[in-house]
Amino acid sequence: MIFFGDRGKIARNTYKPINMKIILVKYLCKENCRESFLQAIKQNNIDTLCRQEAGNLKYEYVYSEEDDNVLILNEIWRDDEAVRLHGQAAHFKLLGELKAQYVIETKIERFNAEKDE
Repeated sequence: MIFFGDRGKIARNTYKPINMKIILVKYLCKENCRESFLQAIKQNNIDTLCRQEAGNLKYEYVYSEEDDNVLILNEIWRDDEAVRLHGQAAHFKLLGELKAQYVIETKIERFNAEKDE
């Protein structure tokens, strides 16, 4: 992008676009375990710790309106590096342990979205 700076000189814009990573996770929980799974996440502060991570822009759990056994996680991360570091966090590993107790199947969809800084 080119814009005119002071005194009519042409200058190059040096902004960097944010290459955000959007992750949609659908947890198919064991029969009647959706609420217990979400409570375990909250009791272990996993949701809070993820929101506090550098590069996290959104981390939100919602119930599926279509299936009483599905919990949906909407995540938005600043970039690939934030996602990579998130995967190394101790609370991420703890989430994996909780999934073993409560979840039958996990489906993950990933999207890229570019936004100007």
